[in-house]
Amino acid sequence: MAVYALWNNKGGVGKSYLTFQISCEYARTHPTEKNLVIDLCPQANASGMLMGGIIRGEEQLDFFSSQNPRLTMLVTSISGFVAHIEALVWELIS
Repeated sequence: MAVYALWNNKGGVGKSYLTFQISCEYARTHPTEKNLVIDLCPQANASGMLMGGIIRGEEQLDFFSSQNPRLTMLVTSISGFVAHIEALVWELIS
């Protein structure tokens, strides 16, 4: 299983677009493998791109965020969040 992580505190450097491109290329070249993208950015730009782009992706994000209860996670600490994500990833790939 390949793992790629992108991080940069500065905005506007192309993190979301690069994440989208890496994910799409990996899916294209490994069609039988699962591909998981975890978008931690509050703007959810990578998620929007993966859900259909500017219009369709925003509609999907609006749908998910308008559910009651909201389909998001409450993050109380980064270590707890990482442990939760790790458990979700193992559940998906097992």
